[in-house]
Amino acid sequence: MYICPKKNLSYTNIDLGKYCKDQDTEVCMLKLKSTFFNVCIIAVYRAPTGNFNLFLNRLDDIIKTLYKVDLKLIICGDVNVDYLTDSD
Repeated sequence: MYICPKKNLSYTNIDLGKYCKDQDTEVCMLKLKSTFFNVCIIAVYRAPTGNFNLFLNRLDDIIKTLYKVDLKLIICGDVNVDYLTDSD
């Protein structure tokens, strides 16, 4: 998994490989370099057959590790949850 930034953006790849587990949690992150703001873009994926609780725990660990008052986090991706049906 990877994020493709626009060519004129300055960024740094952040390695989150230790949080990845095939089918359960795939994640990657970029930190955008700007003098005006601090922002990280996190892309996540969980396969439909993946363990949802493990996914939530790992995402929580990532957010807790990265959290800073002046840092904006943008989290996007596909967690394969159907919110229109009742399920565990």
